[in-house]
Amino acid sequence: MKYGCCTSISNYDLLEQIGFDFIELSGRAVTSMSEKEFDKVIDKVSNGHLFCNGFNDYCPPDIAIVGPDYDPVKAEKYAQLICKRGSKLNISTIGIGAPLSRRLPEGFDKATADGQAIEFLAITADIAKQYNITILFEALNNEVCNYVTLMPEAVDIVQKINKENVKIVADFYHMQMMNEDVTDIAYAIPYITHLHIAQDIDGNRGYLREKYYDQYKSAIAAAMKEGYDSTLSIEALWGDVAKEGKQSLDILKRIEKELNL
Repeated sequence: MKYGCCTSISNYDLLEQIGFDFIELSGRAVTSMSEKEFDKVIDKVSNGHLFCNGFNDYCPPDIAIVGPDYDPVKAEKYAQLICKRGSKLNISTIGIGAPLSRRLPEGFDKATADGQAIEFLAITADIAKQYNITILFEALNNEVCNYVTLMPEAVDIVQKINKENVKIVADFYHMQMMNEDVTDIAYAIPYITHLHIAQDIDGNRGYLREKYYDQYKSAIAAAMKEGYDSTLSIEALWGDVAKEGKQSLDILKRIEKELNL
């Protein structure tokens, strides 16, 4: 298993010192950079020991995935930009969570939203394929958005698209927030290409905590039991990267060592 952290490029050297394998950057941050700023990111990754596995935080709110503001032309234009920049960092995946782009107004037709999501992901995937990038759809908890909040819903969308480079990032944090059984994951494994993990800390998405060790172990064990052995990122939006990032990585490595015994 390879372990990474979702954070800004400013923490690249720190992640390297801690012992992470890769960094996962914000797609929204990368696409908002000037060419000069982005060139510095390319230089940092090219000359460092950590690879950039992919992007999370796909897009700004004005790029609607579903809803009354959905615009396939804007979706395609944005996909061209993010995939082109991603290719320059040699990324392999782009996660599409983007909760602010998936909030439906009350009464919005579910079938219409499904059609929009399928079209959005298909457009994005076709562009990503040109750069050998896989698109990862993600179920999000209902505290942050109200469209596709359960893993089976995400699997259903991906199955309907039926494209080789449209898969899923399974986020244990969102699953737990939705009271889903994180050990019941076998049905989704054929579509899961990446994992995210975090801990709810008083309503904030934080780094891992020792007292929840057994919960993390159960979730990871379920994935490994089904043959998963790829990448896992800590996606914390709050906390001390230097201290808590290291503690989180230590927890994950101990879990893997125990499971491999």
